[in-house]
Amino acid sequence: MKTILKVVPCVVQNFSLLCFYHPTEGNQIPKGTVNKAEPLIAAAIRELEEESGIVHDGKDVESVGKFQIFFDDTECHIWNIFLFPSTGHPKSWSHIATGSLDEEGLKFVYFWQPLLKKAKEFSDPYIRVIEILKDHLKSKTQ
Repeated sequence: MKTILKVVPCVVQNFSLLCFYHPTEGNQIPKGTVNKAEPLIAAAIRELEEESGIVHDGKDVESVGKFQIFFDDTECHIWNIFLFPSTGHPKSWSHIATGSLDEEGLKFVYFWQPLLKKAKEFSDPYIRVIEILKDHLKSKTQ
């Protein structure tokens, strides 16, 4: 079985999660594939910049958790979730994606998903990311 590592850089500001509308796939969280021999945190920082335009130095980034998604008996994706605390980003913006042949040149429209509200119009893996992130943030405040 082929294993593919993915990273999900979760930018949180005022207890809201940075998300975007993908023109062909709907609401998403920045995510991408780890390059061969690339450290996970470096991949998360790179993917965040390619998909949102946010340049981050990696300071105070936390690993939140991970989960697996199986595709038949041929492929397993491991989603590694990272928390990027943030302040000062605008309420919304758009960004032209770079770095991926599938997404190069696509316009992503960014918004903040309040973590206290039910996330709608996200596919199941993104809902799972949001739940893991919420549990992590709750545990930090208790």
